[in-house]
Amino acid sequence: MIEIKEPLFHNCCVACGVGRGDNTRELIIAQYEKHGEFICEPCENFFETWLRSEEELTYNGLETFVTPEAIYHKDHGRPLVCDPKSAFLGFGGAWILISKRYKHKYGTSVKHFVANNLFHDRRIPESYRQKLIHFQKIDSEIQFTNLENLKELRDQLNKLPYLKEGAK
Repeated sequence: MIEIKEPLFHNCCVACGVGRGDNTRELIIAQYEKHGEFICEPCENFFETWLRSEEELTYNGLETFVTPEAIYHKDHGRPLVCDPKSAFLGFGGAWILISKRYKHKYGTSVKHFVANNLFHDRRIPESYRQKLIHFQKIDSEIQFTNLENLKELRDQLNKLPYLKEGAK
C-alpha cells in the first residue's frame, strides 16, 4: 500500500529530500511502482543520465565523493579543511576521513583526505544503489571521526621512520 501524504508537496524525494508543488498523485504512484520509493523526476533524470555517462561526477565543477549511501561534495571556493571556528562548515565542522578511488589509464589509485568542510548533495536511493555499484560509480568511503582520533593517527604516522624526509 502506497501512503501518499496530503498536501502532495509533503511527499519528499528520498534522494534530494525535497517535496515539490508540481508532484501529482499519478506521478507519486508511478514512481513508487517503478522504484519502490518516491524519487522526484529531476533526481531520476540525474541518476539515469549519470549511469549512462563516462564522465566522472562533479558538482558545479567541484570534486565529489560518492559512497553507497550518498553523494558529497567540496564547498565552493573553500578547502576541505577550514578553521574549525569558521562560521559555516559542512556537517557542522565534523571531522571526516575520506578515501577516494581514481580511475586512470592503468587501473585505479586511492587518495586519502581529511575534511571538516564536506557537504551532502543527495542520498542514493535503494533502486539505484546496485546499478551504481555495477557500473563502478561508487568511488569513495567516508568515516566520521573526532579530533582526538586524528591527533592519534598523526602521532602514529610521525613515528614511522619510513615516512620521514630523506628516508629511502
